[in-house]
Amino acid sequence: MLVGFHVNYLLAAPIKSNELGVSTICLRNTTIRRRAIRLGNIISPSTQTNTNTNTKTNINKHRLISTTAVSPNPNPKPKPKPSLIFPNNKAILYPSFLPQSLAQYLIDLAESKSWNTDEEVLDGGRLYQQDIIYVDSERQWTQPEYLVLLNKHNVFQVLQDSLQEYFGLERSRDYIVSYVFIRKYQHGLRPNLLLHSDQSIVSLTIELSERFDGFWILDEQLSQELARLEPDYGFRDDRRALRYLYRAITNLAKKDYILDVEAWEKVRSTKQAFVNKLVAWEEFESHLESFLLRENTLQVLGMSQGDAVIFPGYLYHRVSSVKPNQTRYSLVVFIEKPLS
Repeated sequence: MLVGFHVNYLLAAPIKSNELGVSTICLRNTTIRRRAIRLGNIISPSTQTNTNTNTKTNINKHRLISTTAVSPNPNPKPKPKPSLIFPNNKAILYPSFLPQSLAQYLIDLAESKSWNTDEEVLDGGRLYQQDIIYVDSERQWTQPEYLVLLNKHNVFQVLQDSLQEYFGLERSRDYIVSYVFIRKYQHGLRPNLLLHSDQSIVSLTIELSERFDGFWILDEQLSQELARLEPDYGFRDDRRALRYLYRAITNLAKKDYILDVEAWEKVRSTKQAFVNKLVAWEEFESHLESFLLRENTLQVLGMSQGDAVIFPGYLYHRVSSVKPNQTRYSLVVFIEKPLS
């Protein structure tokens, strides 16, 4: 499992500007302790000014603020409040988590760099990923220019507050950021990501593109039953995923999990018809998806640029295929248990 690293001090020194005009910080006085960034230490106390440039960086106990190419709106509109995705757990949809201007700038910054095209363990395809915070047993890796931008707009501060308010995680500042990355989805490269769960306590996915309507997420009961049947955190193809979903619902049906019994019987009869080669697989797939949506055990989220979904990592989720003329970008953060 990928974990992060602990930063003892996050200081801006020196500040340099790259060709895009975004200020870049270097990590100084850093100590690798437990391969994890403590969330509260990304928002680290100190104040420094770079006397060699016109860029001033203030780091106080709440946030790291640096003058960069993307500036906060001086008269921001009130943000819509987060809403629960499911009534019985704490997955939330957080509108306007990032300013749209910052989301677009992160896309431009990512496209100015090379993409990691290593193999995705889940499905064997190519990643098309930019690691922002990444550490394993062999290497440590951060891209500080991203951290400046994210801290400037209080991303980690808002995330820290959300962990405490919506997930009841006391001492939320002590939870660790184990992995931060940007993903690119495009036909011919990586069109989707199949049904899977994350090896995190809490996951944050921020939509960087203008609009995406294909983020699947399953509820707590169904995810837990799916994990019991399939302990590998995900599926290599959609048919296998749907077969396991069907088995999971069949098991839960014995525990009064299903509300619309008549609709479930229709799904079962369609499944049998497929087995008998009377209907196509797509018809069974459509009936099962419609059933899950009606039961409110599946939500297919529509997300605008800057919107975020924050959810327990064990909830199974999926990125549906993008349209042929569409490119999608997302920023993902994994949160892990606090350091002992």
